Amino acid sequence: MIAVAFAAAFGCDGSAPAFSPSCNDAATTPVPSTSPICTRFARDTLFDAFIAPDFGRPMIGGMNGTGAADIYVSVGNGFQGQVARWDGSAWAFEKLPADAFSVSPITIDTAGEPWAVIAEPGNTLSGVGGPSALVHRRAGAWMLEPKPPSRDFGPLGGTTSGLFVGTADAATGAFNLWGWQDHSWRESPVVPAAESANRRSFGAYGIWGAGCDQALAFGGGVMTDTLVAGLFRLNGASWVSVSVPPLSEIVGVSGPSIDELYVMALNRNQDFTSRIFHVTNGLQTWTLLPTSPTVDYTAVWSPEPSLAVAVGCEWPDKTVARAADCARITTFVGDTISSAPLPGVEGDPVGLWHEPQTGALHLLTAAADVNGLLRGQHYVAPAQCP
Repeated sequence: MIAVAFAAAFGCDGSAPAFSPSCNDAATTPVPSTSPICTRFARDTLFDAFIAPDFGRPMIGGMNGTGAADIYVSVGNGFQGQVARWDGSAWAFEKLPADAFSVSPITIDTAGEPWAVIAEPGNTLSGVGGPSALVHRRAGAWMLEPKPPSRDFGPLGGTTSGLFVGTADAATGAFNLWGWQDHSWRESPVVPAAESANRRSFGAYGIWGAGCDQALAFGGGVMTDTLVAGLFRLNGASWVSVSVPPLSEIVGVSGPSIDELYVMALNRNQDFTSRIFHVTNGLQTWTLLPTSPTVDYTAVWSPEPSLAVAVGCEWPDKTVARAADCARITTFVGDTISSAPLPGVEGDPVGLWHEPQTGALHLLTAAADVNGLLRGQHYVAPAQCP
């Protein structure tokens, strides 16, 4: 568990204090990965028995947790969002402090406590949620927390530099980031401000962090009528823009440090092909990896330098439905790249998570059942293959 201490400070003019980052990297060392990574996934039949057949993509969020007996998955069926928790012996739905139309993927803060953004019920007959709210699980119970001054929330991200949430101005699309400190949200501005204001309809897809002052916010938006990716690095209390290749959006980031990352991206100005970059030299060098253009990648995980896995769906003909056995895994070990089907895995991969205590690798998919309803499925691979 990571201890974190923040110092409160108020401006002389009585204004609300700005975010002041501080962190402690003295975390419990997770189980190291092995090379090669074990990808022999076994299906979680208890999850099958628990989950309803209409909880599937795009209403199944990523998996997160603190250990083998404390795992969370956000799920939905188009009109109701819920949080499912594994306590080491059984899956059960958690009681949220407000009805939820949808629930974002779960984020874990530096105290090991889960957070999520929920959309409260709106005009559910039209399939549109209402205002967003922030929920936080403390002492075994979920509770509502204060919100930054914005109706539109992006992702939550827990890093050793703090917990952050992205917001957007509904009228202009200008976005900002806020840090949680002393039980309130403090502005952690994006600089220069023009970089934010000029990106209309920007959406931050995620926030990645690996250590003190090693945090990134990533996503995509529109600038001068062109789709553009955005990548911003935490620099003290504020965020600065990072130069990236011509891309429309960055949808995934993983790696052991900011000096070596694997980045999953799209360039919808050109095509709909997934791209994976090996980013080194402190975000300066972007190397496009030769992955299959027919695989739609949905998640990437990198535990150590020059080692990563990515999952996706093999979909060569976009005019027909995805095959039930479309799941593919690509492994990157140094300069060697290999891709293979995932035997026994059904559906389209939607999430990949490494459990820090045992080193197990968890995979979420969404597969159509005999009635055509999407059902979330859960698979687990051990840290080391037998």
